[in-house]
Amino acid sequence: MASFVQILIRDDDAIVSFSFPNAFEGCRGRPESVQASAVLEKLPSTLRRLCILLGPGLGHVDDLALSFILEYITNRYPHLASFSITSYASSWIPMTAVLSRVSRFGCRAIRIVDPAQKSEASITVHRRGSQVGHALSVVIPLCRLWEEAVVAALCDNFWQLDKLTILPPLLFTAYQEQRDTILASFQRFLSRARDLQCLSLPLELSSGLAPIILLASALPHCNKIELSCASLRFFFAQSSVISELISGLHHFDHLKKLALPAEVLCPSLHACLGGLRGLQELKIVAATTTTPTELPAPHPGQFATLRTLQILGTFSHLQWALEAFAHPEANSLRSIYVESKCLGNKDETRGAFEIMASRCPKVKELGVCIQNIHPFEKMDWLDLSPLCDLQLKDFVIHHPRPLALSDSDILRFLTAWSRAKHISLNPRPTLPAWVASGGAAPPLPTLTSLIHAAEHGRMLHHFGIYLNSRLPRTLGSRDRPGSLRELDLGLSRRSRQSAVWIQEVFPNAVVQ
Repeated sequence: MASFVQILIRDDDAIVSFSFPNAFEGCRGRPESVQASAVLEKLPSTLRRLCILLGPGLGHVDDLALSFILEYITNRYPHLASFSITSYASSWIPMTAVLSRVSRFGCRAIRIVDPAQKSEASITVHRRGSQVGHALSVVIPLCRLWEEAVVAALCDNFWQLDKLTILPPLLFTAYQEQRDTILASFQRFLSRARDLQCLSLPLELSSGLAPIILLASALPHCNKIELSCASLRFFFAQSSVISELISGLHHFDHLKKLALPAEVLCPSLHACLGGLRGLQELKIVAATTTTPTELPAPHPGQFATLRTLQILGTFSHLQWALEAFAHPEANSLRSIYVESKCLGNKDETRGAFEIMASRCPKVKELGVCIQNIHPFEKMDWLDLSPLCDLQLKDFVIHHPRPLALSDSDILRFLTAWSRAKHISLNPRPTLPAWVASGGAAPPLPTLTSLIHAAEHGRMLHHFGIYLNSRLPRTLGSRDRPGSLRELDLGLSRRSRQSAVWIQEVFPNAVVQ
């Protein structure tokens, strides 16, 4: 049997692609035309994932007929875990008939996409024992909300919606011309979305932000708002955006999660957010490397419920956010995540981590992701030493190069984080190790660090590390605690002798 089959459906642009036994791939082209039903009958019942592409030549897609086709597929393939449909038919507005029919047959995930119109509907099925839960989400451009057919589909079919994402208009002038009609349609639909949990809005809504957010605050289950801006030029030209946000978010006390651009934050909005009594998670996305407007330190009682802070920007943004949202006496933050394109200077990480240790001593989870190398970066730019003042239980860090850490550094971390369960120290770098001045090899942990993990990681379940796998001079006792379940050595080179030794020291661990 061929390892890859492509099936043409009804026109030259619509392809169903299968790869055996359990994967799928989608592509476009002109494969040999065959009957889809004939091929489906011959596919193994163990098929796990399936993707169908519907070409623009199909014109109108009948959702009712499509739902019966999907019912046939899910009955024939009981192990199907995910099913996706991509439609290039310009007239197609996906209905929940398709989504709900598939979900009843145990399919965990289905996506229905209209790429031409940037619209998407998806449902995910969650199973816990005998209970089944569904997560239904829709992505749609703002300007399509003035189309009667779209609004009717939303009102009639997506009233059980969990997440709604509104994309910004391609042309702001076109939105302004239809603004009143669009906002009226949006509010008519939104008032019926009683199960909505997350609403994602573009700041391009401008003067429509306040009424939409106020309407969302009246929905009993809506506890997450995501705000984005496609153009900073637009934001700085619209002075009303801040007042609209304050008017909408004021007294939104059951709001638990908020995501917004760093450039939006100012003292007045900071004060508004500080008064939200239920805010637990705050995500700040920085579009530039420039540090935003200086914010005041939080007053006692502000951000008292904030547990998670996520920064997509620089470590300077992280320091700025910690000073603005972490009260040193409240100590409410438990989880901090930072994702940066690259480091900006030598002192950036140390400064941010020192502020973290002083203002957030009760942080237990820390995630750090540095995507790229700065052109002038040296191996001493990343300074993790201030983290020894924290008592982390979960620490993950990613960097393009292996971390320049010694066995002594690892010992200090393990001693400081004595109750840690998950530590991942960049086991899978994408670039080679640093070269020290004079061409000397940089410090890298050795197998001695694994001895430290065995001796001091009494509660450790996962340990990831990139190391120089030369054998230590003294192997020490092999009577080690058996808490470690996963040892991720990533791209570390291992000799046969070291592999045997590792298995003896960690007999209960799966070594990756």
